[in-house]
Amino acid sequence: MYNEMPPRVEYELTALGQTLRKPLAALGQWAEEHIETVLRARDEYDSR
Repeated sequence: MYNEMPPRVEYELTALGQTLRKPLAALGQWAEEHIETVLRARDEYDSR
C-alpha cells in the first residue's frame, strides 16, 4: 500500500499462484478454440 490519495495498492502472485499461469493459459486457449461449439450448445439447450 502506498501513502497516497487516493489510496493505491499493488498486488503480485505468489510463487504458488505463478504455477497456475500455464494451466489457466491452456484453459483460455481451449475456450477460444471451442467458443463456437459452446455457444451453439447453449443456444440449443436454451431453445428446448
